[in-house]
Amino acid sequence: MEDLLDEIRARMGQAPRKWGPLARWQLRVRPPRWMPREDALMEVFRRQLLLLTEGQVLWRALVQANSLLFEVGRHDCPAFAVYCTGCAFDACPERLQAIGQQLFALKNTTPKILKISASQR
Repeated sequence: MEDLLDEIRARMGQAPRKWGPLARWQLRVRPPRWMPREDALMEVFRRQLLLLTEGQVLWRALVQANSLLFEVGRHDCPAFAVYCTGCAFDACPERLQAIGQQLFALKNTTPKILKISASQR
């Protein structure tokens, strides 16, 4: 799996990447019609050129998503994923997936919050 990520990184190239007008137009993702302009998720759409030029290629694990996201069609729906900005999971992305599954298992629960005193740190 690490080889796959290395190949994608090589094809994307080092940041900052330069994208021509045609590539920027083809890669642009438009916000879904249901999303209000004042929605906090709009920031992702406003900054997508920054993501293309400066973004990192890394593993992510899906925690939860709207089921419409997996259907054929023009459904754009939110999802929650966990990722690591370092290379800690490059050789073993299944560990990151396990973290995503553990986070999903917390859905509809009220986990106890542990209070750690300064002397325990």
